[in-house]
Amino acid sequence: MLLLQLSCVALLVCLACGASNFPPELPRCKIGDTACIINVSHTLVRQYARTGYPAAGFPQVEPFLVKRFDISDGRSGSLNLKLNFKDVNVEGLSGVKFDRAVGFGPDPATSKFEMYGSFPKIVLRGKYVADGRILILPIRGDGDAEIILHNPKFSVKFKPGTQQRNGRTFLSVDKLKVLVEPQKMNIRLANLFNGDQALGANLNQFLNDNWVEVWSELHPSIHVAIAEIMKTILSQLFKRFAYEDLFLENSEDPVPCKFGDGKCIAKFVNSLFSRRSGEADPSLNLRRLDPLKVHRIVIEQPSDSGVGLTLNFTDNLMYGIKDLRVVGVKGFGKNLSEPHSLKMVGKTLSLVGPYKINGKVLILPISGSGNSNITMSNTKSVVRLSGQPLEKDGETYLDVTDLKLNMKAESISFQFANLFNGDKALGDNMNAFLNENSQAIYQETRAALERAFRGFRVNMPGIAVSILFCLIVSTQALFPDDPVPCKYGDGKCIANFANTLFSKRSGKEDPSLNLWQLDPLKVDKMVINQAGNSAVGIKLTFTDNMLYGIKDQRVVGVKGFGKNLTEQHELRVLAKSYSLVGPYNIQGKVLILPISGTGVSNMSMSNIKMIIRFSGQPLEKDGETYLDVTNFKLTLKPASNSYLFTNLFNGDKALGDNMNAFLNENSDAIYQETSQSTDRAFSDLFLGLVKGVFAHRPYAKLFMEEKL
Repeated sequence: MLLLQLSCVALLVCLACGASNFPPELPRCKIGDTACIINVSHTLVRQYARTGYPAAGFPQVEPFLVKRFDISDGRSGSLNLKLNFKDVNVEGLSGVKFDRAVGFGPDPATSKFEMYGSFPKIVLRGKYVADGRILILPIRGDGDAEIILHNPKFSVKFKPGTQQRNGRTFLSVDKLKVLVEPQKMNIRLANLFNGDQALGANLNQFLNDNWVEVWSELHPSIHVAIAEIMKTILSQLFKRFAYEDLFLENSEDPVPCKFGDGKCIAKFVNSLFSRRSGEADPSLNLRRLDPLKVHRIVIEQPSDSGVGLTLNFTDNLMYGIKDLRVVGVKGFGKNLSEPHSLKMVGKTLSLVGPYKINGKVLILPISGSGNSNITMSNTKSVVRLSGQPLEKDGETYLDVTDLKLNMKAESISFQFANLFNGDKALGDNMNAFLNENSQAIYQETRAALERAFRGFRVNMPGIAVSILFCLIVSTQALFPDDPVPCKYGDGKCIANFANTLFSKRSGKEDPSLNLWQLDPLKVDKMVINQAGNSAVGIKLTFTDNMLYGIKDQRVVGVKGFGKNLTEQHELRVLAKSYSLVGPYNIQGKVLILPISGTGVSNMSMSNIKMIIRFSGQPLEKDGETYLDVTNFKLTLKPASNSYLFTNLFNGDKALGDNMNAFLNENSDAIYQETSQSTDRAFSDLFLGLVKGVFAHRPYAKLFMEEKL
């Protein structure tokens, strides 16, 4: 079947391409060299897809014959179908494109084994027998079947078991997961309904028009069937070869990179992080990197600031460097005085150990000593450095004279034990405050932190110094209750201000900005009107509803808001969930099913990505210039949706329960059909909020001029 080949091609080739008893014409990869694994996989699939390579356990995959597989979906959803296929030829696997490989490391017990990629097209042709129903229509048939998947993307992951035999490691397949997502699917089942051409044609048309729903219902069973077949094939490979035989031996030291070869430099640094960070490397004058011993760091904040203190860390350990990865490199050419930069991503960075603090926070004295833990999660950082040539013993070295770091973390957490000389209430309150305002604290102090960093010097590796400094000093300020106006076009400040409104002020009106209570937001009327000629043709009216969730949304991107009032402005927003709750009325159809009802509803979206774009014209009033918002557009992309409508079909519980179940089982497809109408409805709602703010205050008074 399609995923069997997909999976077997990806993993069999990747694992077997380097086996020690392979013929010399077959290329081999080092352990963990995923770029090589992808290239060799492409080469072997192209060369041996139609013939296979039995000596390496690589089967013929073009075409690939599947003698039999069964799909049985017995859930009580819109589709309940049993399909039995036999003598199925799968074509198109030789066109596979592997995009990414993950893992394949030296220790199979802890390494990941993952492959990601796509195919131009997969075609399955064979015999079928069908029995079941779609919606309320029974379906039966047997004959020829053809299924075409267009541009399917796939992922394959497996977790091996290990067994030692004669000093060598042999694998078994403990867990295996295969996923496929086509961009489109075509289905043709011949001889449906005992040869009734009209019914058969209509059902095939229905299956193709609603392929997303059909795939959504069937793919769990398909994936399970494929995974079982793949386990059998991988088991044959693992019985034949020990894991050590499947790769070339890695040389102890990587080959030096060419000047400016960013990919090679990134690979080398990532090798240091992932494989060598657990021990010192005298050849590079590197100490152990993970955990990294931090003997002493002192952070001093001026006493005339809102937070004036001295913070000492002694004999701390930093964890997480082993999971850092360099994803971009610039510089490192022959010119030693040019700037260099490294872009890195990390999972977590934690500084753990004793601290001592003395000073003040606002007007409150602060002191304490104990253990602390400062952790940043999902970091993105850029390290920039430059220097000058240094001649020593007839050789030229790079003397690093300037090093800067910019870092963004998805989240930051702080824990200082024994603050305020052991006063638990004060200490707990301060830790809670720091964590509740962690992002704002970092944003507010960012400029000061970078200025401090330029003069910061500690005898430790430069990258670790940079990360550590930004990690620690981000505790050094408190976010004010009322942010000062932002400068024109200052996206970070505007986002920070908006997020404060959402998180701290959404529970009540704000007359100073002409804002209603935001959470819950009173929705007097909202209408989703979907054209009747679509698969979902409805008119859905909400009256006197409440919208919950605005307090948890966050602005993550800002454009515009300059001095030119006619330019376009943009806000990118992430929201955990929206729930619209209250009375509704609905009339129309969903697919071929009529729907009607009046009652109370709950329409919810989760993990929403939202983009708001608007523009306007200057409006002169009372000698001041206001922004008159005239063009407003909002788009929503939720990760999932759910619906609950009470009293559908005039209170018929059975029909109502079935329709609610159908709507939720097909929620993604239904939302796709109604997304434009939903966007228009939410645009009308949020337009009122935005117009209210800009109509209340002159545009210039919402911002402050930058001082020269």
